[in-house]
Amino acid sequence: MTISFSQRPGRHERHYRRKLHNRLFADAPAAVDDDALLEAQRLDHEELLAFLGELRATVQRAVDLEPNADSQVVLELKERLDRLYETSAGLAEDHSANQAVHRIFFKPFGQLRQPFNGRIKGVQPSPYNECPGCAVPKP
Repeated sequence: MTISFSQRPGRHERHYRRKLHNRLFADAPAAVDDDALLEAQRLDHEELLAFLGELRATVQRAVDLEPNADSQVVLELKERLDRLYETSAGLAEDHSANQAVHRIFFKPFGQLRQPFNGRIKGVQPSPYNECPGCAVPKP
């Protein structure tokens, strides 16, 4: 049985493809091993399922936030979403939707800063905190 490479490989399958016929790897296979390829695809699939579970839990936690949630809780949630966004780039999936995911994750946090912009006299908001992919209006 011949296993074919994925259209959208994950990090394990990409690494396996990188190792094929590559003299830089001491254990580089000379030909495609169906068992090794299937194992790489299985690991990518398990990684994707774990990511989706963590994403669902994080989004559910965001939905369940109280209106007056502690800022530390919000910042921890943002940090978790940042990490999930970075993780999603290496998964076996179509990445064209990542721009929409980026707006979903980061635009609300840009909106959190808006009420505070201009409140302190003489202090301008930092342009380094702006989200480059979002259309968060500057003050």
